Amino acid sequence: MSSVVARWRELRAEAGGGGVRVRLLGTFTLDTFVPHVGTALADLGILADVTVGPYNRIVPECLDPHSETALADPDVLVVWPGLESLWGEPAAVPGTEATRTRLLRAADDLADAVAHRSGRRILVLPAIPPDRPLGAGDPAAPHGVVALANAARRRLAQRAAETGMMVCDAEDVVRTVGTRAAYDHRLEALAAIPYTSALFSEAGRSLARVVRLGLRSSVKAVVVDGDGTLWSGAVGELGATGVAPADHLDFQRYLLGLRAGGVLLVLCSKNVEEDVWAVLDRPDMVLKREHLSAWRIGWRAKHVAVEEIAAELSIAVEDLVLIDDNPAELAEAQAALPALRTVRFPADPPRWREAVTDPAFDRLPPTHDDLVRPLRLEQDRHRTLARRGLTREEYLGHLEIWASCSIPSTVDIPRLAQLVLRVNQMNLNGRRPSRDELARLCASQDHEVRLIESGDRYGDYGLVGLLVVSFTGCARLELFLLSCRALGRDVERMMLAQADALARARGHGTLTATVQEMPRNEPARRLFGELGCAAPGQEAVLTPVACPSHVQVRQR
Repeated sequence: MSSVVARWRELRAEAGGGGVRVRLLGTFTLDTFVPHVGTALADLGILADVTVGPYNRIVPECLDPHSETALADPDVLVVWPGLESLWGEPAAVPGTEATRTRLLRAADDLADAVAHRSGRRILVLPAIPPDRPLGAGDPAAPHGVVALANAARRRLAQRAAETGMMVCDAEDVVRTVGTRAAYDHRLEALAAIPYTSALFSEAGRSLARVVRLGLRSSVKAVVVDGDGTLWSGAVGELGATGVAPADHLDFQRYLLGLRAGGVLLVLCSKNVEEDVWAVLDRPDMVLKREHLSAWRIGWRAKHVAVEEIAAELSIAVEDLVLIDDNPAELAEAQAALPALRTVRFPADPPRWREAVTDPAFDRLPPTHDDLVRPLRLEQDRHRTLARRGLTREEYLGHLEIWASCSIPSTVDIPRLAQLVLRVNQMNLNGRRPSRDELARLCASQDHEVRLIESGDRYGDYGLVGLLVVSFTGCARLELFLLSCRALGRDVERMMLAQADALARARGHGTLTATVQEMPRNEPARRLFGELGCAAPGQEAVLTPVACPSHVQVRQR
Protein backbone atom coordinates (compact mmCIF):
# COMPACT_ATOMS: atom_id res chain seq x y z
CA MET A 1 0.00 0.00 0.00
CA SER A 2 2.80 2.45 0.89
CA SER A 3 4.34 2.12 -2.57
CA VAL A 4 0.97 2.89 -4.20
CA VAL A 5 0.54 5.97 -2.01
CA ALA A 6 4.09 7.16 -2.77
CA ARG A 7 3.60 6.73 -6.50
CA TRP A 8 0.26 8.54 -6.33
CA ARG A 9 1.90 11.49 -4.57
CA GLU A 10 4.56 11.62 -7.28
CA LEU A 11 1.90 11.58 -10.00
CA ARG A 12 -0.05 14.39 -8.34
CA ALA A 13 3.11 16.47 -7.92
CA GLU A 14 3.97 16.03 -11.59
CA ALA A 15 0.42 16.88 -12.69
CA GLY A 16 0.18 20.02 -10.59
CA GLY A 17 -3.51 19.43 -9.90
CA GLY A 18 -4.51 18.88 -13.53
CA GLY A 19 -5.98 15.92 -15.34
CA VAL A 20 -9.39 14.32 -15.68
CA ARG A 21 -11.47 15.22 -12.62
CA VAL A 22 -12.80 12.01 -11.03
CA ARG A 23 -15.12 12.24 -8.02
CA LEU A 24 -15.85 9.28 -5.73
CA LEU A 25 -19.03 9.00 -3.66
CA GLY A 26 -19.70 6.02 -1.44
CA THR A 27 -21.56 4.72 1.59
CA PHE A 28 -18.25 3.77 3.19
CA THR A 29 -14.85 5.46 3.54
CA LEU A 30 -13.13 5.72 0.15
CA ASP A 31 -10.07 7.83 0.94
CA THR A 32 -7.69 4.86 0.88
CA PHE A 33 -9.14 3.85 -2.51
CA VAL A 34 -7.96 7.06 -4.18
CA PRO A 35 -4.28 6.06 -4.77
CA HIS A 36 -5.38 2.76 -6.31
CA VAL A 37 -7.72 4.49 -8.78
CA GLY A 38 -5.25 7.23 -9.63
CA THR A 39 -2.30 4.93 -10.29
CA ALA A 40 -4.45 2.48 -12.27
CA LEU A 41 -5.63 5.34 -14.49
CA ALA A 42 -2.03 6.46 -14.96
CA ASP A 43 -1.14 2.92 -16.06
CA LEU A 44 -3.77 3.32 -18.80
CA GLY A 45 -2.36 6.68 -19.88
CA ILE A 46 -4.93 8.86 -18.11
CA LEU A 47 -3.75 11.58 -15.77
CA ALA A 48 -6.46 12.11 -13.16
CA ASP A 49 -7.34 14.32 -10.22
CA VAL A 50 -9.26 11.96 -7.93
CA THR A 51 -11.25 13.35 -5.00
CA VAL A 52 -13.72 11.90 -2.49
CA GLY A 53 -17.07 13.41 -1.52
CA PRO A 54 -18.59 13.46 1.96
CA TYR A 55 -19.03 10.10 3.65
CA ASN A 56 -22.33 8.27 3.06
CA ARG A 57 -24.10 11.20 1.36
CA ILE A 58 -24.62 9.95 -2.18
CA VAL A 59 -28.20 11.15 -2.64
CA PRO A 60 -27.85 14.70 -1.26
CA GLU A 61 -24.51 15.19 -3.02
CA CYS A 62 -26.15 14.31 -6.33
CA LEU A 63 -29.40 16.26 -5.84
CA ASP A 64 -28.15 19.47 -4.20
CA PRO A 65 -26.96 21.95 -6.88
CA HIS A 66 -24.72 23.58 -4.25
CA SER A 67 -23.18 20.39 -2.86
CA GLU A 68 -19.42 19.84 -2.74
CA THR A 69 -19.72 17.45 -5.66
CA ALA A 70 -21.76 19.89 -7.74
CA LEU A 71 -19.21 22.64 -7.10
CA ALA A 72 -16.34 20.28 -7.95
CA ASP A 73 -17.96 19.72 -11.39
CA PRO A 74 -16.21 16.38 -12.04
CA ASP A 75 -15.60 15.00 -15.50
CA VAL A 76 -16.42 11.54 -14.15
CA LEU A 77 -18.63 10.78 -11.16
CA VAL A 78 -18.19 7.35 -9.56
CA VAL A 79 -20.86 6.14 -7.12
CA TRP A 80 -20.17 3.05 -4.99
CA PRO A 81 -22.99 2.10 -2.61
CA GLY A 82 -22.93 -0.84 -0.26
CA LEU A 83 -25.98 -3.07 -0.32
CA GLU A 84 -26.08 -2.97 3.45
CA SER A 85 -26.80 0.78 3.23
CA LEU A 86 -29.73 0.20 0.88
CA TRP A 87 -31.35 -2.07 3.44
CA GLY A 88 -31.42 0.96 5.73
CA GLU A 89 -31.53 -1.17 8.86
CA PRO A 90 -30.38 -4.63 9.88
CA ALA A 91 -32.67 -6.88 7.88
CA ALA A 92 -34.19 -10.06 9.19
CA VAL A 93 -33.04 -12.98 7.08
CA PRO A 94 -34.82 -14.58 5.46
CA GLY A 95 -36.77 -11.44 4.65
CA THR A 96 -40.19 -11.01 3.11
CA GLU A 97 -41.59 -9.60 -0.08
CA ALA A 98 -41.92 -6.31 1.79
CA THR A 99 -38.16 -6.44 2.43
CA ARG A 100 -37.56 -6.88 -1.28
CA THR A 101 -39.91 -4.01 -2.17
CA ARG A 102 -38.19 -1.68 0.30
CA LEU A 103 -34.77 -2.63 -1.03
CA LEU A 104 -35.77 -2.02 -4.66
CA ARG A 105 -37.30 1.33 -3.74
CA ALA A 106 -34.01 2.35 -2.13
CA ALA A 107 -32.16 1.23 -5.26
CA ASP A 108 -34.51 3.34 -7.41
CA ASP A 109 -34.03 6.38 -5.16
CA LEU A 110 -30.26 6.08 -5.44
CA ALA A 111 -30.38 5.62 -9.21
CA ASP A 112 -32.70 8.62 -9.58
CA ALA A 113 -30.30 10.78 -7.59
CA VAL A 114 -27.24 9.74 -9.61
CA ALA A 115 -29.17 10.25 -12.87
CA HIS A 116 -29.76 13.83 -11.75
CA ARG A 117 -26.05 14.57 -12.11
CA SER A 118 -24.62 15.54 -15.47
CA GLY A 119 -21.46 14.31 -17.14
CA ARG A 120 -20.08 10.82 -17.25
CA ARG A 121 -21.33 8.68 -14.39
CA ILE A 122 -20.17 5.24 -13.31
CA LEU A 123 -22.27 3.18 -10.95
CA VAL A 124 -20.38 0.49 -9.05
CA LEU A 125 -22.76 -2.43 -8.61
CA PRO A 126 -22.37 -3.39 -4.96
CA ALA A 127 -21.01 -6.79 -4.04
CA ILE A 128 -23.26 -9.37 -2.42
CA PRO A 129 -22.77 -8.99 1.37
CA PRO A 130 -20.58 -11.75 2.84
CA ASP A 131 -22.71 -12.21 5.96
CA ARG A 132 -25.19 -15.07 5.45
CA PRO A 133 -27.27 -15.78 8.59
CA LEU A 134 -28.69 -18.88 6.91
CA GLY A 135 -25.24 -20.12 5.99
CA ALA A 136 -25.34 -22.81 3.33
CA GLY A 137 -29.11 -22.50 3.22
CA ASP A 138 -29.08 -18.90 1.97
CA PRO A 139 -28.86 -19.55 -1.81
CA ALA A 140 -32.09 -21.60 -1.59
CA ALA A 141 -34.02 -18.91 0.31
CA PRO A 142 -36.26 -16.80 -2.00
CA HIS A 143 -35.70 -13.80 0.30
CA GLY A 144 -32.23 -14.63 1.55
CA VAL A 145 -29.17 -12.38 1.27
CA VAL A 146 -28.17 -13.67 -2.17
CA ALA A 147 -31.69 -13.40 -3.63
CA LEU A 148 -32.33 -9.90 -2.27
CA ALA A 149 -28.87 -8.67 -3.23
CA ASN A 150 -29.21 -9.98 -6.78
CA ALA A 151 -32.62 -8.32 -7.12
CA ALA A 152 -31.14 -4.97 -6.07
CA ARG A 153 -28.13 -5.41 -8.35
CA ARG A 154 -30.37 -6.20 -11.33
CA ARG A 155 -32.49 -3.14 -10.61
CA LEU A 156 -29.44 -0.88 -10.38
CA ALA A 157 -27.98 -2.29 -13.60
CA GLN A 158 -31.31 -1.79 -15.37
CA ARG A 159 -31.58 1.81 -14.20
CA ALA A 160 -27.98 2.47 -15.18
CA ALA A 161 -28.69 1.26 -18.72
CA GLU A 162 -31.85 3.37 -18.94
CA THR A 163 -30.07 6.56 -17.86
CA GLY A 164 -26.79 6.18 -19.72
CA MET A 165 -24.56 5.31 -16.78
CA MET A 166 -21.60 3.02 -17.16
CA VAL A 167 -21.23 0.12 -14.74
CA CYS A 168 -18.37 -1.43 -12.79
CA ASP A 169 -19.18 -4.63 -10.87
CA ALA A 170 -17.75 -4.94 -7.36
CA GLU A 171 -18.92 -8.58 -7.16
CA ASP A 172 -16.62 -9.44 -10.07
CA VAL A 173 -13.76 -7.83 -8.18
CA VAL A 174 -14.55 -9.79 -5.00
CA ARG A 175 -14.59 -13.04 -6.98
CA THR A 176 -11.24 -12.18 -8.55
CA VAL A 177 -9.59 -11.46 -5.20
CA GLY A 178 -11.46 -14.06 -3.17
CA THR A 179 -13.95 -13.36 -0.39
CA ARG A 180 -11.54 -13.97 2.47
CA ALA A 181 -8.91 -11.67 0.94
CA ALA A 182 -11.47 -8.99 0.05
CA TYR A 183 -12.95 -8.02 3.41
CA ASP A 184 -11.40 -6.47 6.52
CA HIS A 185 -14.04 -6.56 9.24
CA ARG A 186 -11.78 -5.00 11.90
CA LEU A 187 -10.99 -2.03 9.64
CA GLU A 188 -14.68 -1.70 8.89
CA ALA A 189 -15.45 -1.46 12.59
CA LEU A 190 -12.66 1.07 13.19
CA ALA A 191 -12.90 3.31 10.11
CA ALA A 192 -15.90 2.22 7.99
CA ILE A 193 -13.53 0.68 5.42
CA PRO A 194 -14.93 -2.78 4.67
CA TYR A 195 -12.36 -3.78 2.07
CA THR A 196 -8.70 -4.75 2.07
CA SER A 197 -5.93 -3.07 0.12
CA ALA A 198 -5.91 -6.10 -2.20
CA LEU A 199 -9.57 -5.56 -3.05
CA PHE A 200 -9.09 -1.82 -3.56
CA SER A 201 -6.11 -2.50 -5.83
CA GLU A 202 -8.12 -4.81 -8.09
CA ALA A 203 -11.15 -2.50 -7.93
CA GLY A 204 -8.95 0.41 -8.96
CA ARG A 205 -7.82 -1.45 -12.07
CA SER A 206 -11.38 -2.48 -12.92
CA LEU A 207 -12.76 1.02 -12.43
CA ALA A 208 -9.92 2.60 -14.42
CA ARG A 209 -10.83 0.44 -17.40
CA VAL A 210 -14.43 1.64 -17.25
CA VAL A 211 -13.32 5.27 -16.94
CA ARG A 212 -11.08 4.90 -19.99
CA LEU A 213 -13.90 3.26 -21.91
CA GLY A 214 -15.99 6.38 -21.36
CA LEU A 215 -13.22 8.75 -22.43
CA ARG A 216 -11.52 6.99 -25.33
CA SER A 217 -12.74 5.26 -28.48
CA SER A 218 -12.91 1.46 -28.52
CA VAL A 219 -10.94 -0.93 -30.67
CA LYS A 220 -12.13 -0.96 -34.29
CA ALA A 221 -9.78 -3.52 -35.82
CA VAL A 222 -7.64 -6.41 -34.61
CA VAL A 223 -4.39 -7.02 -36.50
CA VAL A 224 -3.33 -10.62 -35.93
CA ASP A 225 -0.11 -12.46 -36.75
CA GLY A 226 -0.06 -15.90 -38.41
CA ASP A 227 2.80 -18.15 -37.22
CA GLY A 228 2.45 -18.87 -33.51
CA THR A 229 -0.80 -16.92 -33.24
CA LEU A 230 -3.35 -18.38 -35.67
CA TRP A 231 -1.49 -21.70 -35.85
CA SER A 232 1.49 -23.40 -34.25
CA GLY A 233 4.67 -23.67 -36.28
CA ALA A 234 6.24 -21.63 -39.08
CA VAL A 235 4.52 -22.13 -42.41
CA GLY A 236 7.69 -21.10 -44.24
CA GLU A 237 9.51 -24.09 -42.74
CA LEU A 238 6.76 -26.68 -42.33
CA GLY A 239 4.50 -25.83 -45.25
CA ALA A 240 0.75 -25.30 -45.14
CA THR A 241 0.07 -28.93 -44.21
CA GLY A 242 2.75 -29.00 -41.52
CA VAL A 243 1.50 -26.23 -39.23
CA ALA A 244 -0.95 -27.13 -36.44
CA PRO A 245 -4.02 -24.90 -35.92
CA ALA A 246 -5.88 -27.24 -33.52
CA ASP A 247 -4.93 -25.42 -30.29
CA HIS A 248 -5.78 -22.06 -31.90
CA LEU A 249 -9.31 -22.78 -33.15
CA ASP A 250 -11.11 -21.43 -30.07
CA PHE A 251 -9.09 -18.23 -30.43
CA GLN A 252 -10.15 -18.04 -34.07
CA ARG A 253 -13.78 -18.44 -32.99
CA TYR A 254 -13.25 -15.59 -30.54
CA LEU A 255 -11.97 -13.42 -33.40
CA LEU A 256 -15.06 -14.24 -35.45
CA GLY A 257 -17.17 -13.18 -32.47
CA LEU A 258 -15.39 -9.84 -32.48
CA ARG A 259 -16.10 -9.54 -36.20
CA ALA A 260 -19.80 -10.23 -35.61
CA GLY A 261 -19.72 -7.31 -33.17
CA GLY A 262 -18.29 -4.94 -35.76
CA VAL A 263 -14.53 -5.29 -35.19
CA LEU A 264 -12.54 -5.64 -38.40
CA LEU A 265 -10.06 -8.52 -38.67
CA VAL A 266 -6.70 -8.01 -40.37
CA LEU A 267 -3.87 -10.48 -41.00
CA CYS A 268 -0.28 -9.24 -40.77
CA SER A 269 2.31 -11.96 -41.36
CA LYS A 270 5.97 -12.10 -42.39
CA ASN A 271 5.61 -14.94 -44.86
CA VAL A 272 5.11 -15.78 -48.50
CA GLU A 273 1.54 -14.88 -49.40
CA GLU A 274 0.74 -18.15 -51.18
CA ASP A 275 1.78 -20.13 -48.10
CA VAL A 276 -0.50 -18.13 -45.83
CA TRP A 277 -3.54 -18.48 -48.09
CA ALA A 278 -2.87 -22.21 -48.31
CA VAL A 279 -3.16 -22.45 -44.51
CA LEU A 280 -6.40 -20.45 -44.43
CA ASP A 281 -7.82 -22.70 -47.15
CA ARG A 282 -7.38 -25.79 -44.97
CA PRO A 283 -10.77 -27.32 -44.05
CA ASP A 284 -9.85 -27.44 -40.35
CA MET A 285 -9.26 -23.68 -40.16
CA VAL A 286 -12.12 -21.64 -38.64
CA LEU A 287 -10.79 -18.27 -39.79
CA LYS A 288 -10.94 -17.88 -43.57
CA ARG A 289 -9.75 -15.32 -46.07
CA GLU A 290 -13.27 -13.92 -46.52
CA HIS A 291 -13.33 -12.93 -42.86
CA LEU A 292 -10.42 -10.52 -43.34
CA SER A 293 -11.00 -6.86 -44.06
CA ALA A 294 -7.36 -6.29 -45.02
CA TRP A 295 -3.99 -8.03 -44.92
CA ARG A 296 -0.29 -7.36 -45.17
CA ILE A 297 1.77 -10.43 -45.97
CA GLY A 298 5.46 -9.94 -46.71
CA TRP A 299 8.67 -8.83 -45.09
CA ARG A 300 8.04 -5.18 -44.28
CA ALA A 301 8.47 -4.06 -40.66
CA LYS A 302 5.35 -4.59 -38.57
CA HIS A 303 4.94 -0.91 -37.78
CA VAL A 304 5.04 -0.05 -41.50
CA ALA A 305 2.42 -2.70 -42.21
CA VAL A 306 0.23 -1.38 -39.38
CA GLU A 307 0.46 2.18 -40.69
CA GLU A 308 -0.58 0.98 -44.15
CA ILE A 309 -3.48 -0.97 -42.67
CA ALA A 310 -4.69 2.05 -40.68
CA ALA A 311 -4.59 4.20 -43.83
CA GLU A 312 -6.41 1.59 -45.92
CA LEU A 313 -9.17 1.14 -43.35
CA SER A 314 -9.35 4.86 -42.46
CA ILE A 315 -8.85 3.95 -38.81
CA ALA A 316 -6.56 5.72 -36.36
CA VAL A 317 -3.59 3.67 -35.17
CA GLU A 318 -4.78 4.06 -31.58
CA ASP A 319 -7.99 2.19 -32.52
CA LEU A 320 -6.04 -0.89 -33.65
CA VAL A 321 -4.85 -3.83 -31.55
CA LEU A 322 -1.86 -5.86 -32.74
CA ILE A 323 -1.72 -9.49 -31.51
CA ASP A 324 1.56 -11.35 -32.02
CA ASP A 325 3.41 -14.12 -30.23
CA ASN A 326 6.79 -12.47 -30.82
CA PRO A 327 7.65 -9.87 -28.14
CA ALA A 328 10.35 -8.36 -30.34
CA GLU A 329 7.83 -7.66 -33.11
CA LEU A 330 5.45 -6.06 -30.62
CA ALA A 331 8.22 -3.93 -29.10
CA GLU A 332 9.35 -2.75 -32.55
CA ALA A 333 5.81 -1.80 -33.56
CA GLN A 334 5.02 0.03 -30.34
CA ALA A 335 8.35 1.88 -30.31
CA ALA A 336 7.53 3.29 -33.75
CA LEU A 337 3.81 3.75 -33.01
CA PRO A 338 3.36 4.61 -29.30
CA ALA A 339 -0.43 4.91 -29.66
CA LEU A 340 -0.74 1.34 -30.96
CA ARG A 341 -2.22 -1.17 -28.53
CA THR A 342 -0.28 -4.45 -28.48
CA VAL A 343 -1.10 -7.82 -26.94
CA ARG A 344 1.23 -10.81 -26.75
CA PHE A 345 -0.27 -14.15 -27.71
CA PRO A 346 0.82 -16.75 -25.12
CA ALA A 347 3.41 -19.42 -25.87
CA ASP A 348 0.86 -21.98 -24.65
CA PRO A 349 -2.04 -21.45 -27.12
CA PRO A 350 -4.87 -22.83 -24.91
CA ARG A 351 -4.14 -19.94 -22.54
CA TRP A 352 -5.24 -17.38 -25.16
CA ARG A 353 -8.08 -16.18 -22.94
CA GLU A 354 -5.54 -14.61 -20.60
CA ALA A 355 -4.35 -12.43 -23.48
CA VAL A 356 -7.79 -11.14 -24.48
CA THR A 357 -8.57 -9.94 -20.96
CA ASP A 358 -6.21 -7.07 -21.77
CA PRO A 359 -7.87 -3.61 -21.49
CA ALA A 360 -7.17 -3.13 -25.19
CA PHE A 361 -10.23 -5.28 -25.90
CA ASP A 362 -12.66 -3.29 -23.73
CA ARG A 363 -15.60 -2.10 -25.83
CA LEU A 364 -18.93 -0.43 -25.38
CA PRO A 365 -21.98 -2.36 -26.62
CA PRO A 366 -21.85 -2.20 -30.43
CA THR A 367 -24.08 0.26 -32.24
CA HIS A 368 -25.69 -0.38 -35.62
CA ASP A 369 -22.79 1.50 -37.21
CA ASP A 370 -20.33 -0.89 -35.54
CA LEU A 371 -22.18 -3.98 -36.72
CA VAL A 372 -22.20 -2.93 -40.37
CA ARG A 373 -18.56 -1.81 -40.45
CA PRO A 374 -17.33 -4.90 -42.38
CA LEU A 375 -20.08 -4.39 -44.98
CA ARG A 376 -19.16 -0.73 -45.38
CA LEU A 377 -15.55 -1.63 -45.95
CA GLU A 378 -16.59 -3.90 -48.82
CA GLN A 379 -18.65 -1.02 -50.24
CA ASP A 380 -15.56 1.19 -50.04
CA ARG A 381 -13.68 -1.29 -52.19
CA HIS A 382 -16.36 -0.94 -54.88
CA ARG A 383 -16.02 2.84 -54.67
CA THR A 384 -12.26 2.58 -55.12
CA LEU A 385 -12.69 0.50 -58.25
CA ALA A 386 -15.27 2.95 -59.62
CA ARG A 387 -12.92 5.90 -59.14
CA ARG A 388 -10.30 4.64 -61.56
CA GLY A 389 -10.01 6.85 -64.63
CA LEU A 390 -12.43 9.52 -63.33
CA THR A 391 -11.73 13.09 -62.30
CA ARG A 392 -12.77 14.10 -58.80
CA GLU A 393 -15.85 15.89 -60.13
CA GLU A 394 -16.82 12.91 -62.29
CA TYR A 395 -16.33 10.52 -59.40
CA LEU A 396 -18.42 12.58 -56.96
CA GLY A 397 -21.19 12.81 -59.52
CA HIS A 398 -21.01 9.07 -60.15
CA LEU A 399 -21.44 8.31 -56.44
CA GLU A 400 -24.90 9.96 -56.23
CA ILE A 401 -24.17 11.18 -52.69
CA TRP A 402 -27.06 11.98 -50.39
CA ALA A 403 -27.19 13.37 -46.87
CA SER A 404 -29.88 14.12 -44.31
CA CYS A 405 -29.78 16.74 -41.55
CA SER A 406 -32.32 16.10 -38.81
CA ILE A 407 -33.18 16.80 -35.18
CA PRO A 408 -32.00 13.91 -32.97
CA SER A 409 -34.52 11.84 -31.08
CA THR A 410 -33.85 10.32 -27.66
CA VAL A 411 -32.86 7.00 -29.26
CA ASP A 412 -30.13 8.79 -31.23
CA ILE A 413 -28.31 10.09 -28.14
CA PRO A 414 -26.24 6.94 -27.42
CA ARG A 415 -25.10 6.80 -31.07
CA LEU A 416 -24.12 10.48 -30.98
CA ALA A 417 -22.22 9.94 -27.73
CA GLN A 418 -20.11 7.27 -29.42
CA LEU A 419 -19.63 9.45 -32.49
CA VAL A 420 -18.15 12.33 -30.49
CA LEU A 421 -15.65 9.93 -28.91
CA ARG A 422 -14.48 8.66 -32.28
CA VAL A 423 -14.21 11.66 -34.58
CA ASN A 424 -10.84 13.40 -34.60
CA GLN A 425 -9.97 14.63 -38.10
CA MET A 426 -13.02 16.74 -38.96
CA ASN A 427 -13.56 17.98 -35.42
CA LEU A 428 -13.94 21.69 -34.75
CA ASN A 429 -12.74 21.86 -31.16
CA GLY A 430 -12.32 18.44 -29.59
CA ARG A 431 -15.24 18.81 -27.19
CA ARG A 432 -16.67 15.41 -26.28
CA PRO A 433 -20.00 15.89 -24.49
CA SER A 434 -21.50 12.99 -22.56
CA ARG A 435 -24.90 11.46 -23.27
CA ASP A 436 -26.48 13.71 -20.64
CA GLU A 437 -24.85 16.82 -22.05
CA LEU A 438 -26.00 15.92 -25.56
CA ALA A 439 -29.54 15.36 -24.28
CA ARG A 440 -29.50 18.79 -22.61
CA LEU A 441 -28.24 20.43 -25.80
CA CYS A 442 -31.08 18.79 -27.75
CA ALA A 443 -33.63 20.07 -25.23
CA SER A 444 -32.17 23.59 -25.00
CA GLN A 445 -34.07 26.50 -26.55
CA ASP A 446 -30.73 28.25 -27.09
CA HIS A 447 -29.28 25.52 -29.30
CA GLU A 448 -30.04 23.85 -32.59
CA VAL A 449 -28.70 20.29 -32.80
CA ARG A 450 -28.60 18.29 -36.01
CA LEU A 451 -27.36 14.79 -36.75
CA ILE A 452 -26.09 13.93 -40.20
CA GLU A 453 -26.63 10.63 -41.98
CA SER A 454 -25.27 10.00 -45.45
CA GLY A 455 -24.69 7.46 -48.18
CA ASP A 456 -24.38 6.93 -51.92
CA ARG A 457 -25.23 4.46 -54.66
CA TYR A 458 -23.04 1.78 -53.07
CA GLY A 459 -24.57 1.93 -49.59
CA ASP A 460 -25.24 3.94 -46.46
CA TYR A 461 -22.45 5.59 -44.50
CA GLY A 462 -24.77 5.64 -41.47
CA LEU A 463 -24.58 8.31 -38.79
CA VAL A 464 -21.58 10.39 -39.79
CA GLY A 465 -21.92 13.89 -38.37
CA LEU A 466 -23.13 16.25 -35.69
CA LEU A 467 -23.46 20.02 -35.66
CA VAL A 468 -24.60 22.25 -32.81
CA VAL A 469 -25.30 25.97 -33.22
CA SER A 470 -25.80 28.10 -30.08
CA PHE A 471 -27.79 31.32 -30.00
CA THR A 472 -26.67 33.09 -26.84
CA GLY A 473 -25.95 36.58 -28.12
CA CYS A 474 -24.81 35.51 -31.58
CA ALA A 475 -25.05 32.44 -33.78
CA ARG A 476 -22.02 30.34 -32.90
CA LEU A 477 -20.97 26.92 -34.19
CA GLU A 478 -20.30 25.00 -30.97
CA LEU A 479 -19.82 21.48 -32.28
CA PHE A 480 -18.96 20.29 -35.77
CA LEU A 481 -17.92 16.68 -36.33
CA LEU A 482 -17.85 14.51 -39.43
CA SER A 483 -16.71 10.88 -39.55
CA CYS A 484 -13.85 9.97 -41.86
CA ARG A 485 -16.34 7.69 -43.68
CA ALA A 486 -17.80 10.79 -45.34
CA LEU A 487 -14.66 12.89 -45.75
CA GLY A 488 -13.65 13.94 -49.25
CA ARG A 489 -17.22 13.99 -50.55
CA ASP A 490 -18.17 17.53 -49.53
CA VAL A 491 -20.70 16.41 -46.91
CA GLU A 492 -18.97 18.85 -44.56
CA ARG A 493 -19.92 21.72 -46.89
CA MET A 494 -23.53 20.57 -46.90
CA MET A 495 -23.37 20.66 -43.08
CA LEU A 496 -22.01 24.22 -43.09
CA ALA A 497 -24.77 25.29 -45.49
CA GLN A 498 -27.30 23.79 -43.07
CA ALA A 499 -25.69 25.62 -40.15
CA ASP A 500 -25.92 28.90 -42.10
CA ALA A 501 -29.60 28.21 -42.74
CA LEU A 502 -30.24 27.58 -39.03
CA ALA A 503 -28.60 30.91 -38.18
CA ARG A 504 -30.68 32.79 -40.76
CA ALA A 505 -33.87 31.13 -39.54
CA ARG A 506 -33.17 32.61 -36.10
CA GLY A 507 -32.59 36.05 -37.56
CA HIS A 508 -28.79 36.03 -37.54
CA GLY A 509 -26.95 37.17 -40.64
CA THR A 510 -23.61 35.63 -39.68
CA LEU A 511 -22.27 32.46 -38.09
CA THR A 512 -19.10 32.43 -36.00
CA ALA A 513 -16.78 29.59 -35.05
CA THR A 514 -13.53 28.94 -33.20
CA VAL A 515 -11.40 26.09 -34.46
CA GLN A 516 -9.00 24.56 -31.96
CA GLU A 517 -5.74 22.78 -32.71
CA MET A 518 -5.76 19.07 -31.91
CA PRO A 519 -3.18 16.41 -32.78
CA ARG A 520 -5.21 14.98 -35.66
CA ASN A 521 -7.74 17.63 -36.74
CA GLU A 522 -5.74 19.17 -39.56
CA PRO A 523 -8.64 18.60 -42.03
CA ALA A 524 -10.90 20.69 -39.79
CA ARG A 525 -8.30 23.42 -39.34
CA ARG A 526 -7.77 23.54 -43.09
CA LEU A 527 -11.50 23.74 -43.86
CA PHE A 528 -12.27 26.44 -41.32
CA GLY A 529 -9.10 28.30 -42.25
CA GLU A 530 -10.49 28.61 -45.79
CA LEU A 531 -13.73 30.00 -44.33
CA GLY A 532 -12.21 32.77 -42.20
CA CYS A 533 -10.69 31.19 -39.09
CA ALA A 534 -7.22 32.64 -39.52
CA ALA A 535 -5.69 30.93 -36.49
CA PRO A 536 -6.73 28.26 -33.97
CA GLY A 537 -8.31 29.66 -30.82
CA GLN A 538 -9.56 32.87 -32.48
CA GLU A 539 -13.29 33.30 -33.06
CA ALA A 540 -14.15 34.41 -36.59
CA VAL A 541 -17.17 35.03 -38.78
CA LEU A 542 -17.48 32.19 -41.27
CA THR A 543 -17.79 32.78 -44.98
CA PRO A 544 -21.20 31.42 -46.08
CA VAL A 545 -21.07 28.08 -47.88
CA ALA A 546 -23.48 26.77 -50.50
CA CYS A 547 -24.56 23.14 -50.53
CA PRO A 548 -22.58 21.28 -53.23
CA SER A 549 -24.68 20.37 -56.26
CA HIS A 550 -23.59 16.72 -56.16
CA VAL A 551 -24.89 16.22 -52.61
CA GLN A 552 -28.63 15.56 -52.54
CA VAL A 553 -30.22 16.69 -49.26
CA ARG A 554 -32.87 14.23 -48.10
CA GLN A 555 -35.47 14.33 -45.37
CA ARG A 556 -34.90 11.71 -42.68
